[in-house]
Amino acid sequence: MAARLPKSSEAVMIQTSDVTYRCTWGDVEWLEMPDGTMVADDRGELVAHVDEGKIVALVEDASASSASAASSKVLTSNPPTTATIDQD
Repeated sequence: MAARLPKSSEAVMIQTSDVTYRCTWGDVEWLEMPDGTMVADDRGELVAHVDEGKIVALVEDASASSASAASSKVLTSNPPTTATIDQD
């Protein structure tokens, strides 16, 4: 598991059961993703997953104050945008 959430400009990998997307952490909230989707940082360390249609951060946001940072934070999801798809 990652030590912190990525900065909005940092690349992440989004792994669904069918495809892997590469985008920035700032773009993640704009994507529609199925439950069970995993989000990893550029080192492959887990930072979030999707549960009941919501992105759940699994690590603290280092840029947030200690009062607002939590080990499990639900992020809102918005309409989808484009992302690079890596297919093997």
